[in-house]
Amino acid sequence: MTSWRPDMMMFAHISDTHLGAAPYGLREREDDFYRVFREAVDEIIKDHIRVVVHSGDVLDEPRLPGKPILELMRGMRRLREAGTSTYAVLGEHDFRRVQGEVPILRTLEELGQIRILRDGRPERAGGGMVLVGFLKKRKDEIYAGSDPLIERLREAAELVTDIGGSDRKILVLHQGLIELHRHAGEMRAADLPPGFDYYAMGHLHDRAVRRFSHLTGPVVYPGSTETTGSEHIPVEGVEKGFFLVDVSGDEPRLEWVKLGARPHYRLELDYSRLGDQVEEALRRLAGGEMKPVLHLVIRGRDIDSGFLQAKLSKLLQVALTYRMRVEIEEEEIRGPGKPMGFEEQLFKMASKALGDEEKAERATRKLLPLLEEGDSDGALQLLMGWAGLR
Repeated sequence: MTSWRPDMMMFAHISDTHLGAAPYGLREREDDFYRVFREAVDEIIKDHIRVVVHSGDVLDEPRLPGKPILELMRGMRRLREAGTSTYAVLGEHDFRRVQGEVPILRTLEELGQIRILRDGRPERAGGGMVLVGFLKKRKDEIYAGSDPLIERLREAAELVTDIGGSDRKILVLHQGLIELHRHAGEMRAADLPPGFDYYAMGHLHDRAVRRFSHLTGPVVYPGSTETTGSEHIPVEGVEKGFFLVDVSGDEPRLEWVKLGARPHYRLELDYSRLGDQVEEALRRLAGGEMKPVLHLVIRGRDIDSGFLQAKLSKLLQVALTYRMRVEIEEEEIRGPGKPMGFEEQLFKMASKALGDEEKAERATRKLLPLLEEGDSDGALQLLMGWAGLR
């Protein structure tokens, strides 16, 4: 994409930077989030982008020690010195629902380093762009409550219709669409109001660009800039970055900017061939620029934990760390008196304890694997989704 020109309406769309996150409690992983954030700032300045739209979860926690705040302030200062303005909505990680508490980003706004989009009030971002954003809402606040988001979105649609002219209207939300993620989604695409040229979305950590018939512009999730502990890792790995967006023409043009996030790979290993497969992984992963995080799925029967750990520990020669899930294979046919597999026994015990097979299915097939991997963030997100708190 050509660098910014005065006749172009361009912005960088970034989301879910989660500064301060340290998956698996590793300092190296915390530093990964700072490193890609600095890289994103470098790219934005290099391309002379004058507007940054951040669609939420700038920070990983509302209350953090000094380092993530320092990294954020340095990045914001560099952008301001380069003539770039940053606009953001608050995600659930950016604020606490405690009366009277001031979010850290509000402090940065007071210092003139960032502008928080809130309450659906239009903000002119320069270059003919109008931004409208809302604070992150829980699922129960989208459709009900004293000030449901669905009503505010309808009002926002009417408001931007009155703006008219050649201005480009951009809606900024930190909400998940159910059509894109069944568990992390809180609202449906049909709830988004028409009339906007671009829907800058956050909360879902996978990159996605979708169009819906009732909307003028695309619905875009750049995803997180680094892999967090709550993401599903496909076999081919993941790619992280952000979008440069040109809304000068009739249709928005998007250019993907890939960031140097730490590689994450999912390896599926057969216990009966574990030694050979580990050696193959060592050869394949050797010599990489950055040690990856490995997500291992071990399948087999009669698994010896000592043998398993001894073989897998070799992977730390080429990997930063690994997460493991063991899937015990069962005999295809079990005759009378033949013992049940571990997972079947666990399911029966959970069904009896919970008195509900559907709940037992969710607990043993979805929640337990996350806990086994040490993925507390993913487990918490799943529980919150079931409880309707997201």
